[in-house]
Amino acid sequence: MFDPEYPLERVKGAPYNPRRITPESEAMLRESLREIGFVKPIIVTTDGVLVAGHQRTNAARAEARTTAPAFIIPKLELGHEMRFNQIHNGADVEQAIAVRVPVARARFGFVDVPANLIECPWDAPGAPRRHEIFQLVQRYGPWGSCVATAGGEVLTSQQYAIAAKLAGKPLRVFYVPEEQRERVLQYFGREYGEFHYGALPRNPWVQTLAQPSRNRNGKVLAALYDKRVRPELRKGERLLDFGCGRGEALAELVKEGHRALGVEFFARGPVGSSDAIKPALVHRLIDELCADLRQHGLFDVLVLDSVLNSVDSTQAEEDVLTCVNALCRPGGRIYMLGRCADGHLAEDTKTTFAEKGQRRKIEFLDAEGFSAMPRGERWFFQRFHRREEVEAIGRRFVGPDVRITYSIGLESQWTLRGTKAIDVGEKRARASLAREFNLPWPGGQSVGRAEQILEAFDQARRA
Repeated sequence: MFDPEYPLERVKGAPYNPRRITPESEAMLRESLREIGFVKPIIVTTDGVLVAGHQRTNAARAEARTTAPAFIIPKLELGHEMRFNQIHNGADVEQAIAVRVPVARARFGFVDVPANLIECPWDAPGAPRRHEIFQLVQRYGPWGSCVATAGGEVLTSQQYAIAAKLAGKPLRVFYVPEEQRERVLQYFGREYGEFHYGALPRNPWVQTLAQPSRNRNGKVLAALYDKRVRPELRKGERLLDFGCGRGEALAELVKEGHRALGVEFFARGPVGSSDAIKPALVHRLIDELCADLRQHGLFDVLVLDSVLNSVDSTQAEEDVLTCVNALCRPGGRIYMLGRCADGHLAEDTKTTFAEKGQRRKIEFLDAEGFSAMPRGERWFFQRFHRREEVEAIGRRFVGPDVRITYSIGLESQWTLRGTKAIDVGEKRARASLAREFNLPWPGGQSVGRAEQILEAFDQARRA
């Protein structure tokens, strides 16, 4: 349902809004409201919760407006509401796509245009983003709009317009005079807010969901192990997989006779079992690690496979990398694999969307490279690294002798291999080990093994 004059006094902001705006952008937004009008409706649920349009609502209130055009949708589950907010904001990304609607016939302002009268290319870039918008239109009906000139040129939200045509839904168009074209492009050609997940609550154990099965039809697929670790691993070398997930690749090494251990603070059961953490398994892995450190010292090889994708903060990443450095002996080898931010940016160049095999359709990254996905009423985080960040990781935690390779495609991965020539120092190492081995679990519990790992680490350094 659409209400052209929804009372702003009924609007209740959502506490999870992952967007923030600079004072300069807020001033421009207020200026656009004064000059062009409220051309992009907000989205609220039937009970007044603001799903999308927080910045516009704040600007409107600052301009002493009491109403705003609004799409009203049914009350959603919190997780769906969170994702709706992201997709709506993601639909704001403008691309040079030629989309047209009929010329304005009667008046300026909002007009509903039937889907069959929308002219657009079917092979426009941004297909993954468009797919997400399309799904929301199919589920909740028309919830977006665009701005067009009196001559029918669509100036904003072209992806939403194409999705509406795909869904066979009418498109709400705000027509402006031709002489306002350049001003509209100036106003909508800038970001009014950026994704920022720093204020969202962290529940580190939710990251256990980042442990997919590596078993494909009886074969364990682990690119880092197959292409980097296994070809160089020598008999007798001791290997530690820090954040080993389900441990499938590790188990293959053990079967081959290698001395390989793993640690996983959010260990889950076999594929098909519940997502609940298995404390007994976690403690067994830590017991084996501590015993090996006390008896044999620091490890020859450290593996960090995709773990840096699934940290939920920069501090967590710092702790993981510090632990990996600390547990590797001087002159030992460190192997890492992660996902590239370049691959995320390449998504908006795709002209088709392949549902099969594509696990995550579109990411919305903040300035630190984090994406956030709602899982029930909690947030699940992933981090994507730029090339300069990967190179900095090598310099700070491995040494000058590092080899980094990049593969941009569906997986968009980076791999790093190097010889440890840098020591993070005992003080930093102990602090990070204490935090990692005391990570929180649900229900107020925690791993609670900081004392044991520090004792084993001290003994290993003396060996």
